[in-house]
Amino acid sequence: MKTIIPRPVIIIGAGAAGLAAGRSLTRHGVKVIILEASQRIGGRIHSILDERFPIPVELGAEFVHGVPPETFKILNQCKIEALEIDGTFFALQSGKVSKADHTGIWNALELFADSEEHDCSFADFASRNQFAADDLKAATAYVEGFNAAHANLISARSLAIANEATAQIDGERQFRLTAPYLEVAKSLYSQSDSKFCELRLNAEVKSVHWKKGSVTCETRGGDKVEGSAVVVTLPLPLLQHRDVHFSPGLTVKEQALNKIEMGKVQRIVMLFKESFWEKLSIDGRSFDNLSFITSDQTPFRTWWTLNPRRLPVLIGWNAGAAYIENMGEEELVKIALKQLASIFQVEESFIRGQMQASIFYDWTNDRLFQGAYSYCKAGGVDAPRILAEPIQDTLYFAGEATNWQGHIGTVHGAIESGDRAAGEYLRAHNIFWH
Repeated sequence: MKTIIPRPVIIIGAGAAGLAAGRSLTRHGVKVIILEASQRIGGRIHSILDERFPIPVELGAEFVHGVPPETFKILNQCKIEALEIDGTFFALQSGKVSKADHTGIWNALELFADSEEHDCSFADFASRNQFAADDLKAATAYVEGFNAAHANLISARSLAIANEATAQIDGERQFRLTAPYLEVAKSLYSQSDSKFCELRLNAEVKSVHWKKGSVTCETRGGDKVEGSAVVVTLPLPLLQHRDVHFSPGLTVKEQALNKIEMGKVQRIVMLFKESFWEKLSIDGRSFDNLSFITSDQTPFRTWWTLNPRRLPVLIGWNAGAAYIENMGEEELVKIALKQLASIFQVEESFIRGQMQASIFYDWTNDRLFQGAYSYCKAGGVDAPRILAEPIQDTLYFAGEATNWQGHIGTVHGAIESGDRAAGEYLRAHNIFWH
């Protein structure tokens, strides 16, 4: 028999983690009030419609990495097809198709993770080993690009843990959705029991005053919302920089917060007159079925198509150590175009002539997020687990940065964290959990 909690649980944030927590709690008769700072749900799932583009544009989450059950269950319920990406991955070094193979580096990382050696950064780990220069350069580019990280900051052990966790869900497979990614967030919200769920948009929390069994959240609009507990799904930097004031403070979380970093990302989506790259080749290798292409030259060294869809769109990705500070959108678009011309070895004027539209987004400059997704710093592999631990059965923590099972930085990791936080609350309050 379900126990009805008379006072609501407040959820800060309507991203994947907050919506998942709301779904789990309301299904058990727990009233929730979700306070979302922006005017939309989804968080770092951000799909937009632009009449210039042939399909919805993803400014945030775009891929499903592997076959995570949390995500595919939702896709099946929504009848959304996930198209597997089957194109070619190109790596260019010095303008040539790279033959670099960093399998040996990943094998060494796995051995390192099982050893007694103290955790270190990926750059330090690499310096201790005799890897081929081209292999190491390609591996470093991958680590910094995919994880939006600095090689001299990111934990080597965390990379091995993430690699193992990813392998368990067929992580070598990548999928793109046939519907806007936002439908995943909408589905999470729709699966909440509407009798027990209240969503408030444009409700940015500025302070959280709490004691055991009681919480008051005050918004920047002056509203005060009271509850029995709170599920905090704030992006990592907002906790690190104390953008939301907690009283009493989160001193028990400070060490963990200092061991996790938020990745910096700049993203550009470009529409062209035609898929010009399909007519090009380098070293006799055709780009006809291009999926991803990376260059050893920064910035914007990673680009991808909408494969398996054949549409004249390229997405540029500038992340981690290559992130450019204090530069306007117009200048950044120029830099991206120049790099794209260099990668495909064509004149910049040709690229400009082909381009019809572009959309630029800088997650680091978005005040409500201040970055794209998280990664563990050297010595910080336990930090997500510590960050996730509840405080006095009153403060609960979710979000991709709290996923300590190797799925930090992913949508499915965020969903799992929301379900986990809800489960912690239900168990603490002796509510049947299934």
